[in-house]
Amino acid sequence: MATEEIGSGWVVFASVLLVVTGAVNVVEGLVAMGQRSRVVVVADRFYLVDNTTTWGLVLLVFGAVLVAVGAGLLTLSEWARLPAIVIVGLHAVSQVFWIGAYPVWAVLMIALDTVLLFGLTARWPQSSRGTPTHHNHPRTGAPGRSAGEPG
Repeated sequence: MATEEIGSGWVVFASVLLVVTGAVNVVEGLVAMGQRSRVVVVADRFYLVDNTTTWGLVLLVFGAVLVAVGAGLLTLSEWARLPAIVIVGLHAVSQVFWIGAYPVWAVLMIALDTVLLFGLTARWPQSSRGTPTHHNHPRTGAPGRSAGEPG
């Protein structure tokens, strides 16, 4: 399997995960906007969220952004790469705040974000703009060098 194919597979994985997560956030946002309040009980703590409309709106917008960025990644658009890296990075950092309440979930999310960041950075397919690519010789199939690369 060629390196470009492996790289594309990582990007497809990251983009599908962003689209699915975004869709779930959109649904959660719509549900939250329809509720008046919510009670959350976490190990010796009791939280009452009085107005879930704002939280629902935030989830709705964030979910829409995730879907848009994930769809952009599916087309290997350069514009979608940086927002995806920033969003996934911020999500990983935000999970640190949830470790006290949901330790297993937070650590799993940080691990998943790390895998996504790897897929978005280390395995991004080579760009056609100014990046040397290696091609096989058309007749022999032997690896060749691109123009301007030292021999």
